[in-house]
Amino acid sequence: MSDWSPQNSAELYGLDFWGNDYFNVNNKGNVTLTPFGASGPSVDLKEVTDNLEARGIRLPILLRFPEIVKSRIELIHQCFENAIQSNEYKGQFTGVYPIKVNQQKHLVEEIVSHGAKYGFGLECGSKPELLITLALMDTEDGLIICNGFKDREYIE
Repeated sequence: MSDWSPQNSAELYGLDFWGNDYFNVNNKGNVTLTPFGASGPSVDLKEVTDNLEARGIRLPILLRFPEIVKSRIELIHQCFENAIQSNEYKGQFTGVYPIKVNQQKHLVEEIVSHGAKYGFGLECGSKPELLITLALMDTEDGLIICNGFKDREYIE
């Protein structure tokens, strides 16, 4: 066991496949988060959890990092802008977040908030998703795409 390293832990947990430079393993063997990307400040998630437990907050704990949502929206927008320019595309790109992926209010609010300056919208395909979309899309001229809606009476 003495040959174990933080790199072994990163490989074991597959951080290269899903961490996108936001997650890593430090020299203590703890998972760290750099919510602003690899060049930003880092936080040890074990230390955060230990601190919350010491304050009487019991596990499980859900930690949200809206900076990652903001960073990913900016990356998506920049990738499409680069492709549009390099291919001399005459149209425009409008990103939409499909509500079916994750309807948690905090996440959708972050997407709407950070995506507003890029014109990001929301996509729904069922009555419950439409209700969520209508309730949370508070951006002026925010795009809502209703895809595959089945209940015509509700729309009318």
